Amino acid sequence: MAVKLMVGLLLAALLCCGIFLFQLHLQRDSLDLFPTPRLLANLKLEMPKPKKPKVPKPTRIPRQLVLTSKDGIKAKLPPLVQANVQNTLDLNPDFTVRWLGDEHCHRYLVDHYNGTDLPSIFNSESRGSYRSDICRAAVLAKEGGFYT
Repeated sequence: MAVKLMVGLLLAALLCCGIFLFQLHLQRDSLDLFPTPRLLANLKLEMPKPKKPKVPKPTRIPRQLVLTSKDGIKAKLPPLVQANVQNTLDLNPDFTVRWLGDEHCHRYLVDHYNGTDLPSIFNSESRGSYRSDICRAAVLAKEGGFYT
């Protein structure tokens, strides 16, 4: 029985010693996490430089958005379409906007494509989406840009 008691006390002592050494190790490691004033004085901390605003790269394609609708007026579009158009404009603040209605498209085609069949093809087309495609393609071919 005395031997069991001695072994128990020895194990308890070793356990306590191990916990103490483990805690001491943790404290030492945690002190390494906080640099000393001398170490801080030798460090050269640099603040990150503020980023310059992104300037669009110059391109050969003009920064022009070409939009078409029957009347050429955003307010006459359905509300969801108006919101989508406004979102596109907000995403491209450095672009100029060219919005053409049917009358403006016809005038543009007559002014720039008078020697071709394009003005008469535009006038004879009854489907609005095709008329818009003709107009946008003609403007982009002459001036360049982007369309939505």
